[in-house]
This record gives sequence, structure tokens and C-alpha cells, in this order.
Amino acid sequence: TKPEVVVETGTHAGHGTKAFAEGLRLNDRGHLWTVEKSPELVEQLKEVELERTTFVAADSIEWSGGPDCPEAIDFAYVDCSSSGKDRAIVFRNLLPRITEGGLIACHDTYFFEGYLDRLVDIAGPYSIHFPSLNGVTLWRS
Repeated sequence: TKPEVVVETGTHAGHGTKAFAEGLRLNDRGHLWTVEKSPELVEQLKEVELERTTFVAADSIEWSGGPDCPEAIDFAYVDCSSSGKDRAIVFRNLLPRITEGGLIACHDTYFFEGYLDRLVDIAGPYSIHFPSLNGVTLWRS
């Protein structure tokens, strides 16, 4: 896909952020919002000066349910917090904002006990599961 709006929650070291930004650059379209709770990490990553990227220092739960989060998201990647319960809240907040045909992916779906079950309760079972890297699961809206 060639998304116009990409949201990543849980920037951390920025490896995924850099990959998403490079994809948008190659597509010559789209914009990435990446959300990280640690202002120190955000400041470090801002120095990289990625094109088509907005760094947000905020709590992912609050930001994803608030007015600063884009209303129409073509691709979202949920990888914030050290809790499957918190990630499920972010997923629930972002899901209604996913455009028709858009994708939402969640990392660590096999790592946190009960996390995948929570996501299935929210979005339904029609998803693709990749067991590697502690589990990545995708839903298409």
C-alpha cells in the first residue's frame, strides 16, 4: 500500500520509525506521526531529521484518543507501552480512525499473555498472525 497517513505508537530507538519514513520517501507521499512517551528519546530522534515525520512526545493512550491524533489513518503500528492491556486500549482508540481498506498492526501479540485475545475481542478474528518477533498481527478495515 502507499498510505497517506501512518501512525506509530512506541517510537523507542526509532528503528521502525526510520523504516516507515524511508517507505514514505520512496513512495513520494504520506506522513508519519510517531508517538513516544519519553521526551528524551523524542529529542534524540528529532536530530535524525526524517522527512515526512512528526515526532510526538505523549502518552499513546491519551494521544490516540485525543484531538491531535489524525482522524483518517491508512496504516497504524501499535508497539507502545510494556503492557498488553495498555496496547489494547491504544488499539481500540485507533481502530475507528483506520480508513476503509487501511491496516492496523500490533507487535508482541504472542508476548503478552491475553493480549491477542483482547485484540480479537475488539476487532474480530479476521486477521493475519506472524509468530516471529514475539508476534505481529494485522487487521484490514
